[in-house]
Amino acid sequence: MDALLLTKKETAFVLGKISVRSVEYLLATGQLEGRQLGRRKLVTRRSVERLARADVLRIAPPKGATAPANVLQEPNK
Repeated sequence: MDALLLTKKETAFVLGKISVRSVEYLLATGQLEGRQLGRRKLVTRRSVERLARADVLRIAPPKGATAPANVLQEPNK
């Protein structure tokens, strides 16, 4: 039986080997659903499947927009 909850690393692999930071951003922006299990944040398989079927996958904030406060941003170069 497939797991109902995935780690961030498993989620990154399933979504095409994106980074774990990208998974954290998708969780912070509500594009993925997460569940807290102890100290770990796990991602629901249903939300991963829904995101994979979506026409648009927005991993980075649009130009001029800022990421949520709980998401670290890379410094401007």
